[in-house]
Amino acid sequence: MADTHARVTVAVRTMNRPGFLRRALEDVLAQDYEAWHMVVLNDGDDIAGVKETLSPYEERLAGRITLVDPAERQGRQGAGNRAVEVRDDEYVVLHDDDDTWAPTFLSTTVAHLDEHPDALGVATATDIIYEERDGDGYRETGRAPFGPPRDVVTLFDLLLINRWVPIAFLFRRSAWEQVGRFDPSIVATGDWDFNIRLATAGQIDYLPGEPLAFWHQRLRAEGADANSMFAEADSHYLFDRIVRDRKIREHLERTGGGDLLYLSKYIDERAHQTEHELRTRIDNLEHELARRTDHLEAQIRYYSLGETISRNLKKLFRRRP
Repeated sequence: MADTHARVTVAVRTMNRPGFLRRALEDVLAQDYEAWHMVVLNDGDDIAGVKETLSPYEERLAGRITLVDPAERQGRQGAGNRAVEVRDDEYVVLHDDDDTWAPTFLSTTVAHLDEHPDALGVATATDIIYEERDGDGYRETGRAPFGPPRDVVTLFDLLLINRWVPIAFLFRRSAWEQVGRFDPSIVATGDWDFNIRLATAGQIDYLPGEPLAFWHQRLRAEGADANSMFAEADSHYLFDRIVRDRKIREHLERTGGGDLLYLSKYIDERAHQTEHELRTRIDNLEHELARRTDHLEAQIRYYSLGETISRNLKKLFRRRP
């Protein structure tokens, strides 16, 4: 089916992972919603290898796929921008090559944004799927739910950590343009930065219930098969701080920072007070534990077999004339 009336750009970023790319292709083709166009962004792989992976799908994807092969590596955020720029469809979703959907993901999220024009995007309930290599593929070893507290997206919660991952999020192209696209300078945590900017600009909805998105994680994988959050843990830690530092700087430039100066001192004083209170309670508990231990040891000695015999012998000899 041609995509003359495509409404969703499905941006697939891939690099040196033909097995995962095949899984992503099958995943998108399995959707019960058909008004999509897939943009595959090759970010550093041998283009011949990518074309070889795509070749068996030529007929099924005829007119519905665009392959982009930049001359230089783009990085995750740059690759996302390049993939989204190719099309002008109304909605966008980033489908990383190793993640998957339930067959109803697109139909459900598109219907929601159609019915809620004030929402800039919608995230769905997500399951983390833990997997490990099994021959030429991967097998599932466990699952865990992932989502925002109380099934509600709030900027308050988002400021702590990211609350949804790209595979679970359909958003409006106009919102992507409005808030400034993905920031290529943020090597890691770029989706979190983008989500904060979106949530600051307007309403983000969340669909609880059965998970429609699946975030695949391989805790011990290395090389191309590894998840960035594990393989690049130091980078994630660094850019988490960089994102926070930028937001603080922006706030200081607007407000002068009096509120943050007060808040940082208040938090510091409260932390010291809490630490002192906890230390005092621990000291009191240790003192009480020592007292009770001494008492228990005295009771054990008093009622021990040797002490009992000794006491009774002493009583017996005292009674003798």
